[in-house]
Amino acid sequence: LTAMEKFALYAEKRTKEAFARIDEVQENFKGVLSYFGENPAMTSSDFFGTLNKFIATFDAALEFVKRIEALKLAEEKKAAAEEKKAAAKRAKDKVKKTAKAVAAAKAL
Repeated sequence: LTAMEKFALYAEKRTKEAFARIDEVQENFKGVLSYFGENPAMTSSDFFGTLNKFIATFDAALEFVKRIEALKLAEEKKAAAEEKKAAAKRAKDKVKKTAKAVAAAKAL
């Protein structure tokens, strides 16, 4: 075989392998479309565009939820601190009231 014939045989073999891989990838892509409930005729650019929009929207919603949760946690901490402060004031007032009552009892 000449060098050109060897090259032609090698190129033909590699081309067949490439086409087989293309067929395999197309079948796998149809499986992905089916898994996500998309139309099997959808193009890869449409699918990945839709997937990208979904991920961006999901990430934005996740950040929004995290901000809401952080605000809620901050409000709960503030309310707990205020309640603790109010409880301490009530206890202090009770001690003062008891002290006054004891002082008044001693004065009698």
